[in-house]
Amino acid sequence: MFLDTGVIIEIFRAKKSSKRFEKIFELIKNEQLFISVIQLGEISDWCLSNDINVQDRITKLKNIVNIIPINEQICIEGSQIKHTMRSSGVKKFSLMDGIIIASARYMNQTLLTTDNDFRRAKDTLILKLFFYFFLILNTTKPQYYQNPRNTTKSQNPKLNPNPQIQGYLVRGVGLCSICSIWISLVVIVVFEVFEFTKQFPIKACSNNLK
Repeated sequence: MFLDTGVIIEIFRAKKSSKRFEKIFELIKNEQLFISVIQLGEISDWCLSNDINVQDRITKLKNIVNIIPINEQICIEGSQIKHTMRSSGVKKFSLMDGIIIASARYMNQTLLTTDNDFRRAKDTLILKLFFYFFLILNTTKPQYYQNPRNTTKSQNPKLNPNPQIQGYLVRGVGLCSICSIWISLVVIVVFEVFEFTKQFPIKACSNNLK
């Protein structure tokens, strides 16, 4: 399997006990791994931006992956892939992306990536690292302050608000929160359907990458 730079960075920064690391490890644990030599520049740049020792990370990386050199065939095919991708609507697809996927094809490997720009490539596996957050609504009614010597409600209006107004507020907050949750779920579903249709368009795209 050929690893895109984004996947390598996720491996470096994710904790081994995290779901992200487990998901990636499950996909690559039984695979022979490859990267392009040009990706060392991207990895070095990330290390420098995050105050991480470059040589230390490169040494660790060499212990788990095979580094593939660039040749004339890969360079030419990479530029062709870039122009094909951009003409198909992926406007941010770069020459670097083209060289990486050309290197993967040169080694007859599937490219594992987190970059959605590769969605129109048929020989890539896009790893989506989404984190969905669920809102928990506490609708417990406010408690009145009670004097242990007096069972009547406190006369302080700040401690003893109007029960009818309280009820309206609680129901309003609850309704708004429920609506927010449903809207969030609808947005997530629409986004996933949109991404799926872009990755697997209705029209056959077997000629996109020729």
